[in-house]
Amino acid sequence: SVEMRSREAAGNGLVIGMFLAFIPVVVWIQSIARLEGLSPWNPLIVIPRDYPTIATMWNGFAGPLMLSIVMGCVPMMLTLIFEAFYKMADQGHSQLLLQRWYFGFLVVFILLVSALGSSLWDTVVRILARPMLLLELLALALPSTTTFYLCYMFVQLGPDGTALTRMAPLFKFNGAKQILGEDKAKELAEPEDQSSQGMGARCARLTILLAIPIVYCTMCPLICFEAMLNFMLARVVYTYLFRFAETRKGDQGGEFFCVALEHIQYAVVLYVVTMTAVLLNQAPSPACAWIAITSLVLWYLRYRNFYRSYHWETLDFKGVSQLEQQDTFMNQIEKAFAAAPERCPYRQAGLTASRAG
Repeated sequence: SVEMRSREAAGNGLVIGMFLAFIPVVVWIQSIARLEGLSPWNPLIVIPRDYPTIATMWNGFAGPLMLSIVMGCVPMMLTLIFEAFYKMADQGHSQLLLQRWYFGFLVVFILLVSALGSSLWDTVVRILARPMLLLELLALALPSTTTFYLCYMFVQLGPDGTALTRMAPLFKFNGAKQILGEDKAKELAEPEDQSSQGMGARCARLTILLAIPIVYCTMCPLICFEAMLNFMLARVVYTYLFRFAETRKGDQGGEFFCVALEHIQYAVVLYVVTMTAVLLNQAPSPACAWIAITSLVLWYLRYRNFYRSYHWETLDFKGVSQLEQQDTFMNQIEKAFAAAPERCPYRQAGLTASRAG
């Protein structure tokens, strides 16, 4: 209807406005993340002057930590917009939409913010006027931020550990237990906050933790080991939460996983473009960059095969007929029952004897 389309248009406008509002916030975080070059009137000037060890720790972890906290607020704000302006069929579709938008925010404000500069509009206008400027920005900005992403990957161990404690359900349970009793308090404490700990936000955050080492694996191989450490911890934490702690959620048939795979495909494109820019800026010959950019042809062929060959939503008639011909587990059970000898029905001995007498 017209009203529904108007509400969705207003919701899209709010999401875009939220996107633009986050740019100066993230740029400001980057500006205060390092204590070098402070003006004399700044009260923080005493830290690098008198406490160099603290200044080194601040330069390493202040930026990633503050950026993680700010980006952690994005799912909650997006969820409020979706619930107010979008009509969702169920909670699963809302989580899928959150996964797509949140991953876009993470890519721009974590992977690309150093190349965008303080003004997104000015950067876009300059790139439209001179498209090769994008490669220059990536070549100059991204290689110099590898230390930042090493610290960022280390800081991301914190959210997984925090999720394991389940502090929000614990606080809700303890607050309601004294008034409503344990059973009612347990019912009200579940599920966990779906805006920050739902399937959409978790998939988007874990996908960006895989996209970062994909983009930086050549420029900083050490980041791959940090990514392995992150996913080893995530494997333990979320396996425990899914099986033993959290309530069961509706199954979307693997759609979250397929969307995450699609996002990883885009991360590969960003890696190719980034390495092309770096080679164009630092390699002895431009031929190195042109050889690197040709890998996008292979990516496109594999991406097309990814969508055409792997059918997970529907099956064609040929696939259904082949599935029916396979000796599935249910077919084996039916054959076992059919092959079993027919047994006489049970008859109670006492009733049989009385009838015979």
